[in-house]
Amino acid sequence: MQWTPARPPQSARAFQVRLSGPTNCSGRVEVYYGGVWGTVCSSNWDINDVKVVCREVGCDPAFDAPIQAFFGEGTGPVWLDNLGCSGNESSLPECSHNGYRYQTCLHLQDAGAICEDLKVRLSGPTSCSGRVEVYYGGVWGTVCDQGFDMNDAEVVCREVGCEAAYGVRSQAYFGQGTGSIWLSDVDCLGSEKNLSDCSHSGFGNNLCAHINDVGVYCEATFKKVIKIQVVRNSTVDLNKPAVVEGLLRQLNQSLIDQGVDEDVKVKWMKPSNGKIFQKREGPR
Repeated sequence: MQWTPARPPQSARAFQVRLSGPTNCSGRVEVYYGGVWGTVCSSNWDINDVKVVCREVGCDPAFDAPIQAFFGEGTGPVWLDNLGCSGNESSLPECSHNGYRYQTCLHLQDAGAICEDLKVRLSGPTSCSGRVEVYYGGVWGTVCDQGFDMNDAEVVCREVGCEAAYGVRSQAYFGQGTGSIWLSDVDCLGSEKNLSDCSHSGFGNNLCAHINDVGVYCEATFKKVIKIQVVRNSTVDLNKPAVVEGLLRQLNQSLIDQGVDEDVKVKWMKPSNGKIFQKREGPR
């Protein structure tokens, strides 16, 4: 279909912007011009352009600028191309562009906008352990275990409101998820506030399958205090640091040998006098 250039908008209503997608704040960018709804080409499309779109549709914050018809191909004219927003404009017409006309872009280049933060949750047996899932562009998906380590787990545990991470589980340990695999090759320092602050291969840019879904354990554990009695048949001082450390290693190994998960930790509780072992008075 051939579209003829329309006259410049005569009022604010003559130019409108909307998002066509899974949510009100994520979708394909569509503009209303000359009485016809059309799309925007993703050539030179970036986060500054998205900032203007998000502000115009009443959403916040601008999070990402998907390209190449990420939210599907639109219909009608491609009204705008080569937008050059600084991010401070109140409306797209204030940004530089090639003019209002049917662009040479195809709809497979339609631009999108995501105006909502990445969300993270754990899908598993508890609120602090499970498969890592992220919400991007209105859809929940998973994270690939490729390159995922304890630094990445620290960020996840912090973001979901749990304590320190103490385990990473690969190969869909908590079951295979569904939908998109949004992240792979995540590389956090461990100090980031959000998983979105870490480097990665790009949203949806991976060759992983759901058998590679990663999971984490966060330190939300039950602590149990038990007393043990050691019968000493020598003059060795049980409270010597080397002896205490050796006994603790033996206890941990004994638990592992009996099938207890390796993530279970055994630690000594020190009484006020600093001695782990106290001499028992009276008959045994």
